[in-house]
Amino acid sequence: MSRSQPTWFIPTRIEEDEILSSWLIRSALDSGCSPLTMIGLLWGKRRVLTIDIDRALNHQMLTDLQRHSNESFEKILNSTLSNSIKKITDKDTKNQSIPWILALGQRNRHNYSGRQICIECLKSDSTPYYRKNWRFAWNTICSKHNIHLIDACPHCHQVLQPFQIDIQHQNFAICTSCGLDMKEHLQHPIESTLTNFQSISQAALESGFSYYQNEQVSSIEWFMIMRMWITGIRALLSSKSNKAHDFLNAVHPHANSNTLITPIKFEFLHASERFKILEILQSIVQMQPYQLIELANQFQISQSYLWSVNTKLPTQLSEIYTQLKPSNRRKVVIKSTEPTSQPKSKLSVQRKWLKLLRKMKTQPPTS
Repeated sequence: MSRSQPTWFIPTRIEEDEILSSWLIRSALDSGCSPLTMIGLLWGKRRVLTIDIDRALNHQMLTDLQRHSNESFEKILNSTLSNSIKKITDKDTKNQSIPWILALGQRNRHNYSGRQICIECLKSDSTPYYRKNWRFAWNTICSKHNIHLIDACPHCHQVLQPFQIDIQHQNFAICTSCGLDMKEHLQHPIESTLTNFQSISQAALESGFSYYQNEQVSSIEWFMIMRMWITGIRALLSSKSNKAHDFLNAVHPHANSNTLITPIKFEFLHASERFKILEILQSIVQMQPYQLIELANQFQISQSYLWSVNTKLPTQLSEIYTQLKPSNRRKVVIKSTEPTSQPKSKLSVQRKWLKLLRKMKTQPPTS
C-alpha cells in the first residue's frame, strides 16, 4: 500500500554548507512554530532531541523528512555528518563520541558543548545559519574572517543552545539565555597560522587522503595520527614536570604550557581550549621526526611523557616512540595506617572548577 501524500511542506531551502539541525530549526521558525513542534510533526513521539540528529538519523527518518521538503534526499543526507564520519574513522561509532566530531553532551534540548559560530559569518547571512564545518573539532578560527569561533555567549558566557531557540528569538544570532544579539558583538581579527592546519584537515576530509612526513596516507590514518599526537600533547600539558613544559615551549614558543585544559575528551573541549592544543600540534606536524627526537632527548622526555606503554600507536608514531628513552619510573605504593586529610593542590582545584563550569553550561570569562 502506497503512503499518502504529505499535506504540508517545508518551504525553507538548505544553505551552502548548512548542517541538518540548523535547517530544521530555521524551517520551524519560517513555518511559525517552535523546533519542538516541527520535530513532533515529522517523527511523532520519537525522542529525536535525545540524540545528535546531525549524525544519528536513520534512512527512514531522513526519508520522512525529504517527503515534507523540496530538497533532494542526497542534499539532505549531505547536510548530515554521516559521509564525513566514514572518512575520519572506520570504527563502530554508534552511541559513542567520534574523533574530530564535536560532541554535544546532549540532554533533551540542552547541550553542554559542540556548537560554535563565527559572528561575522552570521552578520553576512541574510538569515543566520550554522555551518557543517563548525562541527569539526579542528576548526577554531574562521578561515574567511580570521576571528575565533565562539561556543558561548560573549555576554552571559552560557554555552550556545540552538534547540532552545523559539519564535521570539527569530534567529541563531540571539542568545537564548540573555537575549543578546551576538551580531552586535565586536571581534578583532587575530594573527595565527592555524588556518593552514584547518585547510589540510578539510582537504583530507574531502579527498580521502593526505600526507604525513611526505608519505601519502588515507584520511582515516591521517586523522588517527593527529589524534594520537593530541593525546601526547595533553599528557605533556598536564604533567607536573618542568621538562615537559620546557619541551612544549621549545616546540611552540607561545605554547603557554601552564594553561589549564578541562580534563575531558578533546571533542568536548571549548573552542578556546582546542585552539591552544591545535597550535602546538601544528608546530609538531611541521617538524621532521629526527628534530622531534633530538628535542625530546635534549629535555629528557621519555616514552611515558607522551603515551602509555599499552597505547596502540600508528606505525609513523611507533618509529618516534621507540627512539625515545624508555621510562624508568616505578610506581611506589604508600600504605597509610591513618586516614589523612591533605589540602588539594591549586591545579587540582582549578581542574575541578573547569568541570563544574561545564556542568553549568557556562565558560569562565576571558580576561
